[in-house]
This record gives sequence, C-alpha cells and structure tokens, in this order.
Amino acid sequence: MKVRTGKMGMNPIRMAELLENQSEELPSDQIYRELIVNAFEACAKAKKLNPNYKSEIKIEPKDETPNKFTITDNGIGMSKNNMVSLLKTFGETEEQSENGNMGHGTKVAAMCTNPKGVVYESYRKGEDYGSAVVMHKGEEGYYGPIEVGSNREERCDLDLNKQPKIIAKYGHGTAVTLLGKSNDDDTILPPKDFEKKSLLGSGRSGERFLLSFANTKFFTIPVDKFNINWKKGVRGASVDVKGHKHYLDQNAEASGTLDLKNAKLHWWIRKEDFNPHKSSHHTTAGQLSYLNNNEIMSIAYNCTGRKNPLRNWGLPFSDTRVILIIEPINFQMTSMTRSSLRCMKTGLDYKKFEESWKEEFIAKMPQPIIDLETKLEKEKVKEEVDLSLLGKQIAKDLKDTFAFPSNKGRETVGYENVTLRGGGYPNKDHDTNVSDTPSNGNVPGTGFGDSLINAALKNTVSTRKAEKSYLNIMPKIQHVKEDASIRIQYDDKENIIRFNTEMDLILEYLTASKIRTPQMETAKKILCNLMTTEIGIVVSYFKGRPFKEYSEDERNSVLKEENLVTLLLNKPRFINSLKKALQMTYKKSIQLKEKQEEFLYE
Repeated sequence: MKVRTGKMGMNPIRMAELLENQSEELPSDQIYRELIVNAFEACAKAKKLNPNYKSEIKIEPKDETPNKFTITDNGIGMSKNNMVSLLKTFGETEEQSENGNMGHGTKVAAMCTNPKGVVYESYRKGEDYGSAVVMHKGEEGYYGPIEVGSNREERCDLDLNKQPKIIAKYGHGTAVTLLGKSNDDDTILPPKDFEKKSLLGSGRSGERFLLSFANTKFFTIPVDKFNINWKKGVRGASVDVKGHKHYLDQNAEASGTLDLKNAKLHWWIRKEDFNPHKSSHHTTAGQLSYLNNNEIMSIAYNCTGRKNPLRNWGLPFSDTRVILIIEPINFQMTSMTRSSLRCMKTGLDYKKFEESWKEEFIAKMPQPIIDLETKLEKEKVKEEVDLSLLGKQIAKDLKDTFAFPSNKGRETVGYENVTLRGGGYPNKDHDTNVSDTPSNGNVPGTGFGDSLINAALKNTVSTRKAEKSYLNIMPKIQHVKEDASIRIQYDDKENIIRFNTEMDLILEYLTASKIRTPQMETAKKILCNLMTTEIGIVVSYFKGRPFKEYSEDERNSVLKEENLVTLLLNKPRFINSLKKALQMTYKKSIQLKEKQEEFLYE
C-alpha cells in the first residue's frame, strides 16, 4: 500500500522529519494525554447537542487487535466528508481543531511513535455508514493515509451494525488504535523511556501505569463514565477513572484552599492509616503539584530519582502526608508538552514564582498542617546532639568575621548580618543599652534578654560586665528516624541539620566494621555522632567564611543533601574512628566497673 499525502503545505518528507524531531521532546505519556483530551472534547460537543446524553470513554483493546491500545468515546465523531482532510492537515494549531479534535499535538505524539499506523474509526449521527482512516509512515518516508481498494481511497466505509457497544447507543463516536512499530509491538505496555520521560516517572510503571496516569493527570473527570480495562476478560482488570481530586478527597482527614498572590493553593492531609504504596491506580502520596486547566502539569513526590520538595516548604516531617497543589491564576500554556506556564501580566515562567508562593504558604500555613508537623516532629526526633562547645571553638577561629568587639557604646557585627543559631539575625548597627534594666532583646544591655546577640557584647558602663564572646554558628543537629532513602536535610533558614539515623550508609559501615550484636546500638550511636560532627563542622566553616564571589543561592546549593552526603563517603576513616571510639568506650566501662568493685570491697 502506498501513502498519498494530499495537500501538505510543504515538502512531506521535510514535514515528517520536523514532526519526528518534535516527538523526541515530548514526554512518553503525551500521546495518552492528547487522545484522552480529544475524547473529552468530543463528548462535550455531543452534550451541547443532547442535554440527556451520557458521555462515556473506554480504553480497552479490540478483539481483533488484542495487543494494541484502543481508546473509544461516544462523542460527536468525525464526518465522512472531512475526516481525511482533518487527519492530513498537519499544520493545525497546537490547540485541538473544533471539527475533529485532531490537533498538531495529537499527530506528533501518535503518528511519530506509531509508524506502523494509527487507526481512526469514527461515526457521525445521521450518516449512513462510518469511516476508517489509517495514518501511516510510508516507504517514501512521510506520513499520510494508507490507500485501500482498487479505487485507491484514503478512507473506507464502516458498517453501522458493527459499531462498538458504547457508540451504538447514540450512533456517534470515535475509536483510535495505536499499531506501534510492528505487528508484534504491544502498545498496551508502557512506552519507551516511560520511567524517565513521564509525569509519574518510576513511581507507577507496572501494568496499571495508564490507570495511574489518568487518575493523576486529570484533576476531575468531565465525562459521566471513563473506564480502563488493561486485561480484557481478567477479573478486576476493569476500573473506572475518577480523577486526582476524587482520591485525594476520599483519603484525606483534612483539606482546604489558600489564596496566594497569583495562585490558589489546594491542600490535603492524607489519612494516617492509608498506605499509598499499596495503591497502584492513583497517586495519593505527599506531593507538590501544579494544576492548569484541570490538568496536573507537573508533580514532585518521593520515587526513584525524585525527592519530595515539601521538605523545603516548612514540612520536613509531614511531607509524606501533606499534598499541595498550586493552581496559578492568569497564566497561559507556552509549550506543546504542556509543562510550562507564563504569567500573562509579567511574561515570567511559573517557576519564577515558586519561592514567593513557598514563603506565602509558610506564613499562612493552615493550623491542621502545623499541628501535624509538630506531632510528627516529636515522634521522629530521637535526640538532639549538643555540639555547642565545638561551635564556640569554630567561632573563635573565625573571630575576624563573627567577633563583637567593644567600641565605646557602639557595636557592629561586621560586613554582613549572619544567621544566629535558631534562625534569628543580629542587628548590624545599634546603640548599647547602658542601664541595668534587662534588655527586651532588641537593644543590647547587661541583661541579655531573649536575644543571643546580647551575650556577645561587652558593656563598659555598668559594673556588671559581659565577657567578650562569639556567635555560636554550629548548626542545631537533630537525629531523626526516617526512610532509608532520606539521608540528610539542612534547613538554612533555621540552621538545623536533620540527620537520618536509618540511612543506608550507617548500615553499610556497621556491617563492614563487623560489629558484634551486643555492641550494635552503641556503635550505631557513636557512628551517627561522628558523622553529624563532621557535617556540622563543614557547614559552620562554610557559612562562616565570606565567599564574596558566590551568590546566596550558589552558597545554599552547596549545602544540599547530595553534597552533604559526600562528606560521609570516606568509609575507611569512619570505620577506624568508630573502632577507636568503641575501644575507648570499652576501656572506660571497664575502669568504671573496677572503681565500683573497689568501692564495694572497701
């Protein structure tokens, strides 16, 4: 069979090359998005013509092509007179065409990934037969409809008596089948690079991947029934798609909406007894997502290769149970991949607003989320490591930057403000309080008040004088018990290191050290202290030195988890230090025992 191009508008081979180049940039799941949205829009048009109409979409392989993906809708359908021209007009705009809902994005996503062919079967109400067209990449190297029959027709007639079940009820609808790259190609399976180039990544890559995608991608489902059957004839394989919001509402113990500048923020707290890992047909785990025009355009959550950003949104302990979905207002789509938005007023990409949205959320954080975060922090924090003495030594070593020298009633902090332990900031310039009245923390004086800055000043007027001292810049260190995939988190604003005592490196080092079982808990505690001390020292020195050539963002990026973990990769040194510390602990315990025995015998 040959391919006849019709009026393509440009060289058809060159057009094929352009389409294939565009398809390489698309997410692997883009094809499903395009076909499902086309079905939604076709159903919406049918609804306008018949208020009593019940819309239905079904994804299920046909009996004659059991290994090929087929999506069927009972929407308005394409007429026999313009179906071929719609499918051949590659130059449609990015938005779907009003006549057939076959826009540029659909053709790029479908045809370029299915050179064997994409079969379109459609029925329009009142016509005496349906129409079938197979779009295909021919031997000549370009795309077009396959010619069939002796008359070399680009479409063929379909018997109305053989309409699919959901189409037969109203007499109109469309079915699209993906033939892939060969007859043996199973287009029901996840496409190439799905785990890397898809909305859900490796989080949902099993046989129900399509069900998970549809339930996550679409916030609500704008049709009366949407069913996916990934294994025809197998019990339990047929499941209705309900949409992202449905499952979030169903499994939430609290929810609400915050008004942010240029956006709405929808939030949920997932029920404690719901296990999102046991559900393979929707994503209800903690996440940060962006919503536009009823579609989730991006989602970040814990799965291979991704980290939940909520840990940086003031939720280091509740990130697996809180769901935040941001819906930008007055933004418009700017790419065919539907993964980018620009503000209509400023022209800026939506990601440029993320930091301000984060700060606004933290300031307006709903009380139920605050309560959950506080509760989980108490449960997960095993202990806090006191490295204050070490911090003072480091501060003295960096005294040119952090010392508070007396200057006859006028004290300064140096060339810049620095973060105090606990997140506060010292004043850069101020007048010294010369009275003996305790300070309120804003003006330094002999009574230190609530501010650590007062402890770092020497008052030369009062008989009660504070000794000259230095800021303690050592981060506050919390030992927490988390999932092994989470290692270290540094909160720059609060100057807190949260160190996961269950991280994989700890088990690896303990195993390599051949620690005996009775010593395991002691050894684990010592190893955690060695590691946190190492990290605390590096963070202190790095933050304490004036790197004027780096911006604040560049400096903060150095303290990300993946960089802090590299500080712990000197395995031989940590094992040797652990063994020496264990020997010292053992000797001290023997000495203590001997002293106790001497006391008893006396």
